[in-house]
Amino acid sequence: MFSLNLKNIFQSRDRLRVTVIDSGLGGITFADNIKKNFIDLEVSLLIDKEGFPYGHKEIDWLKERLESLVNNSKTNVIIIACNTLSSLIFYYDLKFKKTVVDVITPTIYFLKRNNYQNICILATKNTIKMDIYNKLVDKKITYIDSTELISDLEYKIDFKTNLNDIIKLIDKNSDLVILGCTHLIAIKEEFRKTLNMEVLSQDEIFFQI
Repeated sequence: MFSLNLKNIFQSRDRLRVTVIDSGLGGITFADNIKKNFIDLEVSLLIDKEGFPYGHKEIDWLKERLESLVNNSKTNVIIIACNTLSSLIFYYDLKFKKTVVDVITPTIYFLKRNNYQNICILATKNTIKMDIYNKLVDKKITYIDSTELISDLEYKIDFKTNLNDIIKLIDKNSDLVILGCTHLIAIKEEFRKTLNMEVLSQDEIFFQI
């Protein structure tokens, strides 16, 4: 896992253009937050509709897709605003000539700085399959497949049924729930109103490193 200081990256005068990559809704939130935190940046948003849903695709296909998206980007700094694509970087130990910032690294830093022990991560099938979080932190981590809820949010259809089904599956002894898909940022307050435990939304810790 690489050392990351977002402020140094974004304040470098030769790197004033950033591309945010995601398959849908989550990338919009990240792009907006970058614009708010670093007003001098030129931020491009690349919504990979062709790739959605990343959670269902073959992992080898996703690897090629990620490499293509990064290599064809016109900017030197790329934010991967997606846990599934971010997982690929660790799973394949990918290296890029450009500066690529993922969403897993800030989350791992956060977990290592805090004393959470029983962690539930809501994620796509592929994020669960690659299981990068368990490989990077010595905590008790369980996953819940949230694919159907993620699709509800992307296609703007009623999500209450799938939301309630997921909430029922969350271990009541969990001391932290991580929204491990950036689509879920859109309904983070729904989780917080219902759950009697801390809910981590990755957009809120992304700039704390």
